[in-house]
Amino acid sequence: MRHAHVRRCGPCASRRGTVIVMAIVCLSVVALLSVGLVKLAVESRQMQAANVTRLQADWLAESALDRALARLTRDPSYAGESWKLSAEELALAGRSPDQAMAVVEIVVEPVAGQPEHRRVRTQATYPLGDPHAVQTSRQIGPFKMSRRSSRS
Repeated sequence: MRHAHVRRCGPCASRRGTVIVMAIVCLSVVALLSVGLVKLAVESRQMQAANVTRLQADWLAESALDRALARLTRDPSYAGESWKLSAEELALAGRSPDQAMAVVEIVVEPVAGQPEHRRVRTQATYPLGDPHAVQTSRQIGPFKMSRRSSRS
């Protein structure tokens, strides 16, 4: 007896094809969602890094004001400086300790028509040599020079 192999073309074959198509569609949706989540995570990390950099520049500019006022207290003729900070001073791991990572320009200037008054401006740039470096400025004054200059 010979058994004839009959090929079935009907509802079963149609269902198998539908299941494969549905599986491919589901995998595509999962892949797209995964790509979107990875992209979101990367953007979030970049925003966090930019925020940390901006905060560091803010604190450097603020610290430079304190530095200038301390110097003015000791030396009323202090006119400012270019304050370079190394990776070691900024406690940055993985960097050459003597590599300059930030610079803060401090300018102390007299106020026109008020010889006893000064204005202090600072501008911090951090990190040096980075295409995403941040510059932040601060200013205080005018204030009257006295034996003990203070921020007010």
